[in-house]
Amino acid sequence: MKYNLSDRVVREISFYAKKYGIEKVVLFGSRARGTNTERSDIYRTGIVGQFNLTFELAWKALQEVLRLHGAAEAGTGSPREILQLGYKLGFLEDAGRDWEDSASGIV
Repeated sequence: MKYNLSDRVVREISFYAKKYGIEKVVLFGSRARGTNTERSDIYRTGIVGQFNLTFELAWKALQEVLRLHGAAEAGTGSPREILQLGYKLGFLEDAGRDWEDSASGIV
């Protein structure tokens, strides 16, 4: 067990790091100190927190750009609606609609 983590957990962390282009994963707290117990949690704030922040900044920036270009529909709307409008008006390219797929987990 590397870092006192099961092989399964290390594989999952590696999978998501590669999937989302994360170059570095940092352990902290009891895991970093080597004082963890069976009940110690593994915090995923690095991956989840950064993704949520990036996603929120991206859709809100898109919303503002759409407003500035006169898209009245951008005044209100969920992240999914803003992303759909961005695709419709040509501000986003359909590259597998990854951002829109991400919105379904947040909205």
